[in-house]
Amino acid sequence: MRLDAELRGKPVVIYQGTPPLTRVFAASPTARDLGVELGMTKLQAEACGVAEWRWRSVSQEATAQAALLDCAWTISPRIEPGPKRPEEDLPDTVVLDIAGCEKLFGSPQKIAVDLKRAAADVGFETQVAIAGNPEAAICAARGFAGITVIPEGKEAEILGDLPLSLLALPVELLETLRRWGTHTCAEFAALPELAVIERLGQEGRLWQRLANGSDVRALLPQDFPSQFEECMDLDFPVDLLESLLFVLNRLLEQICLRLKMHVLATSELTVALTLQPVDSRGNESLQHVRKLRLPVPVKERKFFLNFLKLVLQGNRPGER
Repeated sequence: MRLDAELRGKPVVIYQGTPPLTRVFAASPTARDLGVELGMTKLQAEACGVAEWRWRSVSQEATAQAALLDCAWTISPRIEPGPKRPEEDLPDTVVLDIAGCEKLFGSPQKIAVDLKRAAADVGFETQVAIAGNPEAAICAARGFAGITVIPEGKEAEILGDLPLSLLALPVELLETLRRWGTHTCAEFAALPELAVIERLGQEGRLWQRLANGSDVRALLPQDFPSQFEECMDLDFPVDLLESLLFVLNRLLEQICLRLKMHVLATSELTVALTLQPVDSRGNESLQHVRKLRLPVPVKERKFFLNFLKLVLQGNRPGER
């Protein structure tokens, strides 16, 4: 949806698995409003009235996460990818340390607004939360819509009503707590500490501190990227140059947006196209790779697109 603006706001379902084991891997908020749930079969999702769908693309998920990290880097050099939720093998969170950034970017509220705007520029609809420690911020961002700023010392009070599933607890621990009748962060935090340690060990006590919003840890900063990548998996082959340029235009738009976020330009552009085998029995797909070097650094989408058009016209993919 980030690469295809026409899908934004529509009910969209992402499938994974080969028929007849195809299942819903992810769904947009509007699709969930229609009754679509993760793990549904394709027929069940179609019965909910969802017409737009795509296959899961791990490579596009990776580039989307990289773009989300770029948004965080516009504010702070100290960032790390957030944990994945146990029920979803999908990276969707980034954490950044904004200590000391107020002098450059203003109040925490303004920083949150700037982050949300930067994410919107690259096609994300985000929820932003600011708290005194990473885990409290992650939990609040997943649990509250829009922008949330938690005052210091108010973590337990504000996070108390949120479900434990937002803490990314191990599935076994989550199931154990449910059998105990413990479903919210406040209920878990209220359990006697000694009893939690006796039954769940020190790891259980750590998770209890997370539910209370009192765990403090340092971030493990992510290295700044040495290159920017975008990709798109197509459901059908592209035969015409104009159709290929239409796809490349979407990818170049995102690349240039991310470059501009960091006030960067590039003098090198590499395009890799996977070619459909001529023989239907072919098992291996060939790749057409073009590495373009420019005399000066550039960050304009139209320039790259016109340059690629000239190069591909002179040497079409698949030609020897």
